[in-house]
Amino acid sequence: FVVIGALLSLGGGFVLRLANVFFHYDLHAQEHQIGMVFAAGSVFLAIGAFAVPLVVDRWGEVATIVWTRFAAVPFILLIGYAPELATPETVVSLAGLAWVLRTTLFNMSGPAFEAFSMGQLHPTERATYIGISHLFGSAMVAVGGYLGAVLMDSGDFRTPFLVMAVLYAISTALFMRWFKGAPGLSDPSSLRESVR
Repeated sequence: FVVIGALLSLGGGFVLRLANVFFHYDLHAQEHQIGMVFAAGSVFLAIGAFAVPLVVDRWGEVATIVWTRFAAVPFILLIGYAPELATPETVVSLAGLAWVLRTTLFNMSGPAFEAFSMGQLHPTERATYIGISHLFGSAMVAVGGYLGAVLMDSGDFRTPFLVMAVLYAISTALFMRWFKGAPGLSDPSSLRESVR
């Protein structure tokens, strides 16, 4: 779990803390446009979080985590490469829509991942896991943030998104390889067994 989270944190560090820099300097978005994109992302993140139990009930925890994370990867690339794919008039709209979809899809995996990881760990291991996970996560966000800032400062706004997408995909593939078939506590089959 720590490796998976560290890869996500490193990838996210390249972009997430610097997203406003990308929107302002590369897409030439105005402050009110950037605010609208981030506000819409937060609204849809809340809607996605509300929908997570319904998705887990249908797919199970592991499949929900895998498919929402994999589904977010193309939108990461679409955000970063929007200037090559859209006109100057539509680039902010395209990147903004992709931002909202990435935010919603990826963050839908969060509650499912927390529930799954806690269900796989012994109660005495949970606090230690959370501490180690936060330590490595914060360190990787710092490293990714520094490297992403160096790249963006040099005028390279594409590579951070590419790195983020690749690390998200690797992390998700590792999660799928290591935990495919593992039952989650909120999986439909697990709930049926607990009722018996």
